[in-house]
Amino acid sequence: MSRLGMYPIVIGLLACSTVGADQLDIIAASKHGVLVDLDATYDFNESNIGLGYIADNGVTVGAYNNSYRHTSVYVGYTVETHAKYLNVGVVSGLVTGYTGLVSPMVMPYVLIGPSDVRLKVGYIPGAFTFMLNVEL
Repeated sequence: MSRLGMYPIVIGLLACSTVGADQLDIIAASKHGVLVDLDATYDFNESNIGLGYIADNGVTVGAYNNSYRHTSVYVGYTVETHAKYLNVGVVSGLVTGYTGLVSPMVMPYVLIGPSDVRLKVGYIPGAFTFMLNVEL
């Protein structure tokens, strides 16, 4: 998708409100080599155990075991839609544990299920991430 094609998506997400209720992400796993050709010789960690907290105002923090087997800590801001069973959102911010001290982070995601407990599937370049999202 070209950058021009991304503008309607970005504008749509900016029109969304913040989260609306405190949420907990139970970070579980990732699947690499999806949509992007990654180095097939590298043994990525696909068990990315961690926790994330999303405040009702959209402030987002968390930590997880990343794909390079380092601890990553992140802070950012989340916006998402508020439909009954299928929603989209994006978190953007900063994350540690990759190249350099701090790296930028943007992860669009889909939420599937009722708001109290949902499957959350995110996408970062080269990998899908899988989480359980619980409304607190």
